[in-house]
Amino acid sequence: MKPVRLEMSAFGSYAGKTVIDFSDVQQGLFLITGDTGAGKTTVFDAITYALYDQTSGGKRDGNMMRSQYAPEEVDTYVEFTFVYREKLYTVRRNPEYLRLGKRRHADGSPRYVKEASGVELILPDGNVFRGKKRETDQKITEIMGMDAMQFTQIAMIAQGDFLRLLHAESKERKRIFTKIFQTRIYYRVQEELKQCAGRLCEELEDNLKDARREIERVEYIGEPSGKEQWERYKSCQVIPYEEATELLEEMIREGNAREREKKKEADVCQKIIEELNGRKSRGEAWNRLFDALEQVKEKEERLTAKKDAVQEKEKRLKIAKRAEQVRIEEAGLKQVRESVRRSEKSLEELNRKLVVMETEVETCREVMAQKEAELIVQEKECKTELIRIQDALSRYEQIEQLKACYKTAKKKCNESRKEQKARKNGLDALRIKQEKIKEIREAYEDSPGRLEKLRLLEEQRRLRDKELGSLSDQWEELCEDREEWKVREEQAECDQISYLRALHHYEEKYLAFLDGQAGILASRLEDGQPCPVCGSLEHPDICSLPREAPTQQDVEKAKKKRNKEEEKREHSGTALKEQAARCRAKEEAFGREYERILGESAALKTEDEECTVRVLIQEAVTDNRWAIDEMCKEIEKLQEETEIFRRAGGEGQEIDKKIEEQKVIYEQGEEVYAGLLMEEKRLESEIQAKSESLPLPSLEQAKEHQKQLESRLEAARADYEQAKLKENKSVKEKQRLEGHRNNSMETFRQYEEEVKIRRSAYEKALQRQGFESETAYQEGKLSSDETERMETEIRDYYVQVNEVSGSRRSLTEQIAGKERIDIGKLEEELKIAVQNQNEKQAEYMRLYSANQKNREARDGLRHHLEKNQELQKQYEITGNLSRTANGNLSGTVKLDFETYVQRQYFRQIIRAANKRLVKMTSNEFILQCRKIKDLGSQGQAGLDLDVYHMASGSVRDVKTLSGGEAFMASLSMALGLADIVQNTAGAVRLDTMFVDEGFGSLDDKAREQAVRVLTELADRERLVGIISHVNELKEQIERKLVVTRTEKGSNARWQFGGSGRL
Repeated sequence: MKPVRLEMSAFGSYAGKTVIDFSDVQQGLFLITGDTGAGKTTVFDAITYALYDQTSGGKRDGNMMRSQYAPEEVDTYVEFTFVYREKLYTVRRNPEYLRLGKRRHADGSPRYVKEASGVELILPDGNVFRGKKRETDQKITEIMGMDAMQFTQIAMIAQGDFLRLLHAESKERKRIFTKIFQTRIYYRVQEELKQCAGRLCEELEDNLKDARREIERVEYIGEPSGKEQWERYKSCQVIPYEEATELLEEMIREGNAREREKKKEADVCQKIIEELNGRKSRGEAWNRLFDALEQVKEKEERLTAKKDAVQEKEKRLKIAKRAEQVRIEEAGLKQVRESVRRSEKSLEELNRKLVVMETEVETCREVMAQKEAELIVQEKECKTELIRIQDALSRYEQIEQLKACYKTAKKKCNESRKEQKARKNGLDALRIKQEKIKEIREAYEDSPGRLEKLRLLEEQRRLRDKELGSLSDQWEELCEDREEWKVREEQAECDQISYLRALHHYEEKYLAFLDGQAGILASRLEDGQPCPVCGSLEHPDICSLPREAPTQQDVEKAKKKRNKEEEKREHSGTALKEQAARCRAKEEAFGREYERILGESAALKTEDEECTVRVLIQEAVTDNRWAIDEMCKEIEKLQEETEIFRRAGGEGQEIDKKIEEQKVIYEQGEEVYAGLLMEEKRLESEIQAKSESLPLPSLEQAKEHQKQLESRLEAARADYEQAKLKENKSVKEKQRLEGHRNNSMETFRQYEEEVKIRRSAYEKALQRQGFESETAYQEGKLSSDETERMETEIRDYYVQVNEVSGSRRSLTEQIAGKERIDIGKLEEELKIAVQNQNEKQAEYMRLYSANQKNREARDGLRHHLEKNQELQKQYEITGNLSRTANGNLSGTVKLDFETYVQRQYFRQIIRAANKRLVKMTSNEFILQCRKIKDLGSQGQAGLDLDVYHMASGSVRDVKTLSGGEAFMASLSMALGLADIVQNTAGAVRLDTMFVDEGFGSLDDKAREQAVRVLTELADRERLVGIISHVNELKEQIERKLVVTRTEKGSNARWQFGGSGRL
């Protein structure tokens, strides 16, 4: 990606529309320079915001970037045009912010509207990408080939981010690499293995619990010594499956033997019970035969005692049968006598009815004559009145029609009056509501304007809260750096003392060594050989070698120690200078921010002044947040009032419209009501005039009177007809009774003759059956029920006699040769046998149940043993994999799978970083990934970084680097990370790179080396931009984007060499 054009409007510190043209800066190195707070970093923020909807450092949200210098009518947006893979793209993005609306509120107050955030992407073909904001953001990420996180790590290194990767702990680097290299999948593998191992462990525990439950089910059968062994197995933490199964098998075998033994004993008891039951059944049968014979004998004696009475009943039954022959004739005589009595009674009744009927006939004739006279009178009176009413009916109908019309008119008039009253009430209510709405609008008239102003103030307060938070963070960082300054100052003093000691020691050794060199040379002189010092062939005065002269190795050792101490002194001195410069720079930056935000200078010379600054910042934060809370409460109240005001405005317009409509409707209703009232009066007068000549007041009364007259006439006619009908009916009934009486007299005479004949036949029957008199017949007569009962008793007696005789012969034959049995004794023996059998059967069932449970437990234990072996194999494999992948192997470094993969990326990054670092440091030191054998076993490790000194071969922690060394190492790491991310992100092309600050901590030589490396990185195709306010860089880099700050906002212009261009 190479920038072509950047346009910022009301963004950050840029108040108006600012355009930065990159068309003349497409490769090489350029500098963005300017005063602190002028808006240098805002250029990077604008590019990152346009591409990814966030700023370069990630600390400021896009919605916070609306310029405080911008006029209210100016829109806030960023438009960025860039080239990627020879294709031109343009992105335009604006944040969400409040702007002044084109229209005002009805009360004239300003209206603020919320401008929604938006993004627009113009593709190389000139068309706008069609998609929502999220889809457009995804498309930009797809074009760039990297997300915001990767972009800020490899293409745009934000201010303050240099040391983050360098000084990060292994845990922090892991978090960073997880996002950059997408290594989360390896973590999921770790977690899946951990969960799988956990599930297998739970299954093993569940299997062990199930096995324990199976063991608990076992009911011990065997010797006491074996029971103790079984209890020991039950209490073991780890179940000895094989030993427990073997002992359980032995229990089952012994239990089966005992079960068979008890089964045999129970079967023997059962046979004894069956034998005793058979004897008992036979004895009970024999005893029942003896009892039955005794009962038969007793019954035979009772029958013998009844024999005379039965014979007497037989005689009485013969007399009754003779009387039965006479009773037939007696019954015929009684029947005829009863007919005579009934005929006589009927004749008397008919005579009585004839007398009554003759009286009734006379009465009916008198009543008929009376009703006929009344009918003649009624006809004469009613017909005249009926004719008069009939003539007036037509006039009644006319009046009824008029009354109906009058009623309708009156109803309409009443309804119209009610409607008018309701309209008037509604109109009054609307006018009252109109007054109330007017009062509401007057009360809340200022609320909308106050709400908008308060929202702006709240936004400013929230922005100030973030600035105060940032100021507080700056203060904490400054305090930490000042503490570090003191530590480095003490370290520099210690290193200076150590250096002076090493220097003194070296000089002593060196001088002693020089003194001893003459003696060494003299010891090697030979006669006739030239002296290496003076060239003489004669050596008259040879120098002697001192006894304790140091060797060259001693001198070199002292020199190395001196150099090492000198390096430490220089390193600590450089670190002290860098720390001091860093502290001063941060103090200046903090002072400017403090003065800008709090409006007063920050005094930091004494501890009391520092405490005052801390307290003032905290008080400012507290006061500002209290003000925000109060504003939120007031905004909520004003929102309610504004809503009431706007709702009242709408309701007021509706009510005004309704009042006008209701006025028109009310006036029209008054006209209608007046017409209906006149029609009602006219109909009332006409009805009154026509009603004066009528016989009765109303048609209903006339019709009712007509009906009454007709009813009277009809009733008289009906009474006459009824009387006439009743007279005819009574005459006919009299004639019928006379005929019936004559027939009854003839029947009575016939019955008297038949009585005589029946009497003669009855007397002959008495003589024929041998009865001396009628009295003897009556005594010998029995009723049919008595005769039947007596015959039954005699028959039953002889049947019982025959049955008893046969039973006695049969029972006597059956008991021949038998005796009574003692059943009580047999029952006692049977009870003892049953009890014994129950005990044997209960013991057998107990053994059977125990053996069955033990067999099931044995099968269960075998199943759990097989399952435990299978689960154990799986757990050993999966558990080892999980511990290995999660870095939990005992005695080893806690290096998990994800960290191991990230470690490979990390080593690649370090190799790429060292290629540039050796150039920056002139082969002084390089970075290296800490070796696994040197990693600690506590906490997360594996991504630790060390410094290796090329000259001394020593290794130290990267945090011991000085400020300049740390910057060079951090820059190398950032460039190395950029190289590796490019290679791993689908060959992403990194045509442009931006670096924000960090050069102030370098000395001249280091800065030149860093610039040279960045220049090599830029070469002919890449573009590298640096943000810095270091003056030396302005001289080294010809192409500069100069940012200046004014009271109305920031400006930016290009400067090539000595000229400047907007």
